[in-house]
Amino acid sequence: MSKTQSAQQSRFTAWAEHNKFCLRDAWSRQRKELGRSIITWVVIGFSLWLPTVLYALLVQLEPLLEQSPTPQLNVYLEQDLTSNEIDQITAPWRAVPELSVRIITPDEALAATERQIDLIGAMTQNPMPYTAVISGPSDQLQAIAGGLSQLDHVDGYQLDEDWIKRWNWLVGLGQRGILFISIILLLGAIATVGNTIGLTIISRKHEIEVMTLVGATRSFIRRPFLYYGVISGILGALMSLVLFLALVITLYSPWQQLLHSYQIPATDLPLISWVFAPIMGVIIGTFGALVACSRYLDKD
Repeated sequence: MSKTQSAQQSRFTAWAEHNKFCLRDAWSRQRKELGRSIITWVVIGFSLWLPTVLYALLVQLEPLLEQSPTPQLNVYLEQDLTSNEIDQITAPWRAVPELSVRIITPDEALAATERQIDLIGAMTQNPMPYTAVISGPSDQLQAIAGGLSQLDHVDGYQLDEDWIKRWNWLVGLGQRGILFISIILLLGAIATVGNTIGLTIISRKHEIEVMTLVGATRSFIRRPFLYYGVISGILGALMSLVLFLALVITLYSPWQQLLHSYQIPATDLPLISWVFAPIMGVIIGTFGALVACSRYLDKD
């Protein structure tokens, strides 16, 4: 083995030993500062638990959210029309595969109204018209509505589209709200880790000064605190997983019954629901440590 290879191996060995020492030192300080560490774990755990629960809830309700209501056009026809005349009027609409056409007779409309209003008995005649209920894509319904003024025997129409748009806006609002809440909680967890490590750096200020005087590099000094942050993130993530698993076990049976009552098919939780917390825990711990080191070490 050449001197160069021997020197490289020695440097690698020294680097590996120092990483082992930093890992043991970080874990030892987590145990010594148990009160502060537990607070950090709880903050990280809750910051990861809530987004995971909200995401799992969104996945379970996704079949319902995908059942976006279909726009509906109600065409009010004259009351004295015959069945053949109604068939002639609605034939062009029935010929379109994307459209669904249903006829409500005056008697059916009156019976439906009678179930809701208790004043029908005072009426001497049925005022309800024939109603053609057309369901389908919004653009086709708008095209039909635009041509109704040219048709005979049509008294009016109503295009129910605004509430469909409100439904889609509400779904989008919920999804973006979950994302916003998740980002705020994760930033709060990073700030908590950064403050905790910052207090640790302050308590070791004299030790760091001595290490700097003997020629220790910034990466050498920073390494123990990075391990400290990663360990905090992993332990907080484990706490989040335990809470999430407990919630799933506790609510599994009533939740399945609730979904079944609404004819919503049960959906298995995706893998991301379980790996999100560990991955984000490492990221939170690393970024929190880097923020603390940048604030308390690199500024000098």
